[in-house]
Amino acid sequence: MKKLIELLKPYRNRLMIVGAVNAIGMMTTLFMPFVMGEIVDNGIAKGNFKYVIICSVVLFFLAILTIMSNLTSNKINSQISEDYTADVLKSTFKKINTLSYSQYSRLGPSAILTRATDDIWHIEGAAIGLIDTLVTIPIMLIGASVLSFISDITLSLVFMLSIPPVILLVYFFMRPIYSMWEKSDKYVDEQNKIVRERLLGLRVVRAFNSEKKEHRRAKFATEEMSKYMIRANVRGGFIEPLAMLLLNLSTVIMLTVAGSRA
Repeated sequence: MKKLIELLKPYRNRLMIVGAVNAIGMMTTLFMPFVMGEIVDNGIAKGNFKYVIICSVVLFFLAILTIMSNLTSNKINSQISEDYTADVLKSTFKKINTLSYSQYSRLGPSAILTRATDDIWHIEGAAIGLIDTLVTIPIMLIGASVLSFISDITLSLVFMLSIPPVILLVYFFMRPIYSMWEKSDKYVDEQNKIVRERLLGLRVVRAFNSEKKEHRRAKFATEEMSKYMIRANVRGGFIEPLAMLLLNLSTVIMLTVAGSRA
């Protein structure tokens, strides 16, 4: 992990630009509902259509700014991820060439192949997500909290109380998923090993009529890989609907509290 973070250092200037652009996009996104509330409360409700037009123009420019910031951020992110993946591939290739015979034998060519292909692809996706997450989540959390407390303290407290159950829910479901993916990756290595052995020893397999045995080995590795992969995906699939259920329940409570105060 330390090595992967060190490889991001050459891109710190571009990462800072992405952070600034994302911050602009998040602030405009957060400010848009506030402007819409102004249109309803101080424009339409009071019959002040001039104020409605002014706020609508502001809203239009905020929307354009949000779109431009998202496009710019996505373009820079894609460039960073491509360059970063290339650096990881080069570093992995150099590291493989420095392995001793005992290290190479202990890992095995199938595991090394997986690390140099599938794992790097996952690292690329994680790098893109990390860049967005480190900037987006803090700004959204702080900005939304400030604007909500400015609007209504009581309703904001109701919403804040719904956050700890969501965090516990995500932790409860995510904790066993990592071990499932590790077991799935283990059988991905096994599949690569079987395919490599079959290609290198194709004549031997045919000579000893061991094709059925090799098919059984490949079938077992594939079934075990798919079993853990399906379990991880199914368990991960419960997170979003249950989290949305808790958030929607908090919305119902907020609407009930707001209706009782009307």
